[in-house]
Amino acid sequence: MIRQLPAVTIEAIVDYAHRKAAYYFYDDLEELQQFNITEKVAYYIYCGYFITAIMDVIKGQDSKCTTYCPSRNIPLVALASGIKQREYRSEVLSQSLLQLRIKVNDVEYSFENMEGGYKILRIDDYHVFEFDSWKESILDFMGVISQHCDISYASRYFIPLIKKFRQASITKNIMCETAEGIIKARLEGEDYRITLRGADENENTVTFWIDTSWGEIRIGSPLESFDDALTNTIEEVKQSSAMW
Repeated sequence: MIRQLPAVTIEAIVDYAHRKAAYYFYDDLEELQQFNITEKVAYYIYCGYFITAIMDVIKGQDSKCTTYCPSRNIPLVALASGIKQREYRSEVLSQSLLQLRIKVNDVEYSFENMEGGYKILRIDDYHVFEFDSWKESILDFMGVISQHCDISYASRYFIPLIKKFRQASITKNIMCETAEGIIKARLEGEDYRITLRGADENENTVTFWIDTSWGEIRIGSPLESFDDALTNTIEEVKQSSAMW
């Protein structure tokens, strides 16, 4: 008898997977500065993180997820019967002793027993996961993945993140340009080069590293007091340089 997870457990894991996917997706946007990312690329990246988060919980490999996901090991043949039991809209594409290819709600899943005993799950050819054994709870999330990874559904999660990133990028750029204007005025006539610049729109702070002929300026300051902080730092660096 194939058992099913309670709906509340599935909902909790799905919520966790979206929160984890949002964190890593936004981190990618910031680290790679993907201001002009397309909706299609964003969709594949976000869904990759979302599905991976679910699979990690199923495997018991995510210690940060507080929702317990009980999952028995089952044979390949039990997957097909379990899918029927859940009454998904499904179509078996091929089935053998070593492989099951099935389409659930327009998403293709391929389960394959490999030499050496490990298992490979492919979802729409874009997402590949390795298992030591087939987990019963995979069945409970097939419908969820099909629904949440439809682009019209998934976009409600990643589009707001893209908008947030773009607005934050614009704000940071304005902050940095304002600070650079102050630097230009303070170091007029000096030979200098900005080697690092950054801004935190939440804390309203800017950070700059500046190479000059008399030393390196490293400054982190609230934007509203950046002028005074820069003046003080310049004096400190000049005094230190004179001592040496």
